[in-house]
Parts: sequence; C-alpha cells; structure tokens
Amino acid sequence: GANGTIIKYNGTNWIPQTIDTTETIGSIYSFVSNGADIYALGDIEWQGETDRYIGYLKNSGVGDTWTFENTGILSRKGKKRLPVYSATSLNNIVYAVGKNGVVLNFDGTTWEDMSEDVSVTDNLYGISAGSSNVIIVGSSGRKIFYDGENWQTENKWSSWSNLTDGSAFTLSRGTTSIEYFA
Repeated sequence: GANGTIIKYNGTNWIPQTIDTTETIGSIYSFVSNGADIYALGDIEWQGETDRYIGYLKNSGVGDTWTFENTGILSRKGKKRLPVYSATSLNNIVYAVGKNGVVLNFDGTTWEDMSEDVSVTDNLYGISAGSSNVIIVGSSGRKIFYDGENWQTENKWSSWSNLTDGSAFTLSRGTTSIEYFA
C-alpha cells in the first residue's frame, strides 16, 4: 500500500510486516514469488550516494521481515521516475515492467535492464507468463511477446494463436482482450 505498507493475513488477522529501511517507499504494485523468495515491486527508490535506483523488497519466506534492496538500475531517466507496475516469474527468472518501457529481469542474483532489447517508450502495465513465454501489455494497445530468446512487439491488439509451444492464445475485439495460458 501507500508508503510501503505491507500487511499479511495469517488466516485470522491482518499483521503488519517489518521493513528494514528508513527510505521512503511509495506504492507497491506487484508481488511475485520465485521459489521461497517473495518480491514486492512498485514505486520504490533506493538512494545511492549520487543516483537513485529502482529498489525492491524481498522476503525469504521466513518470518514477517522484508529487506530493502537495490536493483542497481537507475530509476530516473532524465527527470522521469520509473516505477515498476507488474511482475511475473518464469523458469526461476523474475520479469518486471513499468513506466516508459521499463523491462527488467532477475535471475536470483543480478537484475538486468532489458528495456533496450524491447525498445518501446509506452507505459507497460501488465505481464504474464505461460509455460515458456512471457506476454507484456501496455498503453496504446502495445503487446510484447518474449519466447525466452527474442522479443516481438505489436502496436495494436490482435488475434494471436499457437504461440511457440501452443500454450497461449489471445482473442481480441476493439480494445478488449482475453488471454489464455495452458
């Protein structure tokens, strides 16, 4: 929630979580699990000595304490802040998307900025993983497909069937889209 508030339901009560930082944490937009670890991403910045970086929160699945960590990726290009709006996990890799075409991946050790590979400047609001593919959706009807090796971008919603492994399809009409992952 606002100001980095995280609460967890234990089956009976909502319990506030501990975050070990004095940094200001904005809204948290997405949670994603990767093995035992849970990551919280959103409007979170890590103040370095001279620059600000995209930050994230990590819970290793034990207890109610979240650690505040730095991706190593600058959170501002020019004067634009780059919050992360959505995240997913595929094959033990976390993928995250956000403002101004931000696309990140995390292999459990290192964050990588894949924004130049995708090469869009639209806000990217949603990301979902199938059995071996990732689909990203964004403003202006933007859809981006990743098969693990190559990025494919479309500027308009369209029908898409029989993706690389046949595990996903999209049905579209106007600005409405339904996606299915097997």
